Amino acid sequence: MKKNGLKQIALTAGCSCSTVSRVLNNRNNISEPTRKKIMSIARNMNYENCRKQKIIALLSHLDPDGFDTYSMQLLRMIGLALQEAGFKVEVLFDRNIDILGEHYAHGAISLMVFNRLARYWGTRFRIPLVCVNDFSNLPDNIYSVYSDDTKAISDGIGYLQTRGHYKICFLGPEDRGNNLNIISRIKAAKEFTRQAGIQKSCKFISIAGPRVNLGMDEFVRQIPAGCTAAVSLTEDIALRLCESLSKFRPEIELLTWTYPWETKLLPDQVSFLQQDFQGLAENAVRMLTAQLNKKPVRNIALPYIFGKAAKHEKNQKNNTSGKSCRK
Repeated sequence: MKKNGLKQIALTAGCSCSTVSRVLNNRNNISEPTRKKIMSIARNMNYENCRKQKIIALLSHLDPDGFDTYSMQLLRMIGLALQEAGFKVEVLFDRNIDILGEHYAHGAISLMVFNRLARYWGTRFRIPLVCVNDFSNLPDNIYSVYSDDTKAISDGIGYLQTRGHYKICFLGPEDRGNNLNIISRIKAAKEFTRQAGIQKSCKFISIAGPRVNLGMDEFVRQIPAGCTAAVSLTEDIALRLCESLSKFRPEIELLTWTYPWETKLLPDQVSFLQQDFQGLAENAVRMLTAQLNKKPVRNIALPYIFGKAAKHEKNQKNNTSGKSCRK
């Protein structure tokens, strides 16, 4: 009998060799308890099939209207990072997470808000999970890598203050309950203006979803007279907001969150913050790999990438590194 072969695993598990073979080759129609038992025995025996490429589930929410560009870009970056690390990737959307139990995955990386996964992890699934841009009430054994919205707000407003702006308008969508980044940015902006003692001279303006699709003109007209700077708290409206500001309030300096693929389309006078997609992807894979190797893991907050107006670069060279905004 071959050492650590199918027969030895089958004898230890109390099942047939064909059942062991189907489990090790990710076949369907195997109960989850049997699958986990066989994989545990195979790992302990260091069976050669368990040393092959490991499957990682990449989990994402799929909006009813289709696949948004943000998720698609982040999924692409994480998928590439997983492949470079030697993993096999399988993408599952929230409506299909149930089928995760039909094949063996060694770990998962999620782009969804964790509360959509809470009924699975710790009960049905116990494989390592890393969440991306999720930092709300995660269990102790679930780790996250996320963009540091609090630091971005602090550094971004600090940058505007060095340019003489203290009457600032904050612009954002009205109903974004499922977007933790927007919630975090609004909270951080309100806290910073309070601590800086400028909350009375600052205003928060929200715009409802339907009006976002109708253009920014009405939105911009709500900006109070006397405001000299505006901060857009969402990537979704960056380009349209720039166009409306140039028509109705060209004197306002804008700092906006934007997507990496849109920054080249922004006017020169606009400063921007964008998420470090590559950093999020690489750190998520490192964190998952560490868990699979039984190494300690901690949550990671990444700074935003900061870009500023080209015509100010020479005068502001010492105020920022070009990677992240500094006061």
